[in-house]
Amino acid sequence: MKKLNAYLDTSVIGGCFDEGFEEASRALMNLIRIGVYDGMISAVTEEELSNAPDPVRTLLDEFDDEQIIRLVETPAVLALSDAYMTAKVVPVKFKDDASHIAYATVHGADVVVSWNFCG
Repeated sequence: MKKLNAYLDTSVIGGCFDEGFEEASRALMNLIRIGVYDGMISAVTEEELSNAPDPVRTLLDEFDDEQIIRLVETPAVLALSDAYMTAKVVPVKFKDDASHIAYATVHGADVVVSWNFCG
């Protein structure tokens, strides 16, 4: 059976340290750790994490490059992100969210996991 690629936005990683999302976030990260899923993050995720508290920022250090795949920005990612905003699928003020979705789409993520719309 093919492993699913799960694109993780920043809220999932931060969720490991947030009482409201800790259980679900840690469960997902454990499934990545044991090889049920491959995690995927983008440069946008890494940039957002650069301003996070230490435990959030360093959580991904526990994973190797096969468990958490770091996606590269491509012209297709940029074009798709811009297209989402031009078509008003994602408002301009949420440009980073459009980028997360574009990275996931272009790089073939099976699912996008985000807690941004929960709670």
